[in-house]
Amino acid sequence: MNSLILSNLQALVQQAADSTRPEIQHRAVTVVRKLLSSDRNPPIDPLINCGILPILVNCLGGTNYSTLQCEAAWALTNIAGGTSQQTQAVVGCGAVPHFVALLASPFQNVREQAVWALGNIIGEGPQLCDYVISLGVVAPLLAFIKPETPITFLRNVTWVIANLCRNKDPTPGWQGLAEIVPKLNFLVHHADTNILVDTVWALSYLTAGGNDQIQMVIDSGVLPKLVSLLSHRAGGGLTGGRNIVTGTGEQIQAVLNCDALGHFDTLLNHHEDKIYKEALWVLSKVTAGNYMQAVIDAGLITTIIEHFEFGAYQTQTEAAWAVLSKMMISGNKEQVSYLISCGVIQPVCNLLSSYKDSQVIQVVLEGIHNMLKMIGDDPSEEVEYVCGEIKVFGGLDKIESFQNHENLDIRKIADRPRSQPRSGSDGRRNASQLVISTVLGSHRTEPEPMARFGSGLYGEPNRTETFITGSVPVPSLREPNRTGRFGSLKKVRFCFGSSILVLGSKPVLPRTEPNRTVETTNSNVGYLGYGAYPAYAGYGYGGLAYYKK
Repeated sequence: MNSLILSNLQALVQQAADSTRPEIQHRAVTVVRKLLSSDRNPPIDPLINCGILPILVNCLGGTNYSTLQCEAAWALTNIAGGTSQQTQAVVGCGAVPHFVALLASPFQNVREQAVWALGNIIGEGPQLCDYVISLGVVAPLLAFIKPETPITFLRNVTWVIANLCRNKDPTPGWQGLAEIVPKLNFLVHHADTNILVDTVWALSYLTAGGNDQIQMVIDSGVLPKLVSLLSHRAGGGLTGGRNIVTGTGEQIQAVLNCDALGHFDTLLNHHEDKIYKEALWVLSKVTAGNYMQAVIDAGLITTIIEHFEFGAYQTQTEAAWAVLSKMMISGNKEQVSYLISCGVIQPVCNLLSSYKDSQVIQVVLEGIHNMLKMIGDDPSEEVEYVCGEIKVFGGLDKIESFQNHENLDIRKIADRPRSQPRSGSDGRRNASQLVISTVLGSHRTEPEPMARFGSGLYGEPNRTETFITGSVPVPSLREPNRTGRFGSLKKVRFCFGSSILVLGSKPVLPRTEPNRTVETTNSNVGYLGYGAYPAYAGYGYGGLAYYKK
């Protein structure tokens, strides 16, 4: 700063300090306030260096000149709104007790300016917030929350209270919270959007303080109105409810009882990324409890899966947690079947192919594993459909590749189906074991040998399989119950619906030996895999499973 401007500032500060000439002092303080209100590099530090702070603080103490008090408070407010060092300088010169005292001023403009200054100081951090609270700021602030308070003033008061609630350590204290929450219940019904947004933020800060504070908010009766703001056009309502769903089961149920899920179709289709990401996060917390069916009943699954399939990385991750880690892993058979019917398999397999995040991969693998267990309890077309989908969309290849993954936890999950399956009392595997054997490459327990044939499956070209004599089912997705009888051929069941039964010399066509042929007789059966379609082929998904009759 050049010497001329500096000398002018020094002269201005001297005039502001001259209380013997009130008009000159008032004019000088007003000029200081205007300089500090400039949008372009206000000279905060030069004025501080010229000694303006104690002069402005002295101006706060007069009782006969309210306009001077207001101008001085305004100037100090702008300094306190600067850097941390500048805010600390205002506090260090003893301004805060004066601001608290001015909350009782008979002049509204003075009270309002004092509130604004305190808001800037409280917003600096928990230490200054604690200091201001210790001077008794909570009670006079709450006294301003009443219907007759002008809206501009009430906006500032609400903003300051939100700043008070933002600092969790320390908080305004249990007694202070007990006084604040009922006032927030009043403010949350206000028609002004600015007041609503700051009120919702205050409630969000309070509910982030743990289950006791969540319960205090619920007990205040504010929850129905807070839930009704979830899909408010201002977009802040979701912030207020997000922390409550991290509470106890009873607290989550209290939110659901207010029809919270009825707002989520709007939230999940919001044009702002941050809104629907937040909505997915909230749903992930809801489905973490025993409320999966409520999410299904609200008709949200299809939209969640759309985000899962077409969303950006972070959106897909949130959806994966909301759907996979909770519903696919912990859901019951009916819930898992519903997810399948909504088309969850393709995006799940796509996620395995495109993501490198180990945690997401583990969640997806756990989801697939549980899905197969759930639907595999009884033989059904659904088993064949799911197996086919996993195969077609690359899930099987990816799972096999994870058996060599660098992450030990992922390897364990990918290898889990290779453990020895248990057999039923009749020596036959149940459908779940068949599915896991077929799709995930489980170790097979050999039945009594009758005839062997080189199956030539991809990755195991030399493996032989045993087939059982009898009527041969040739299931496909279109004709799941079709059977054919071929003399004394062996009986084989392909869970993916791809059965090839041959007599005579026929190609086997494994990927590793595409030109290999085998001579079959009426005691052998061949399997033509991976894209070959002779007369009795169903859908050539590949994969082989069998059982002894």
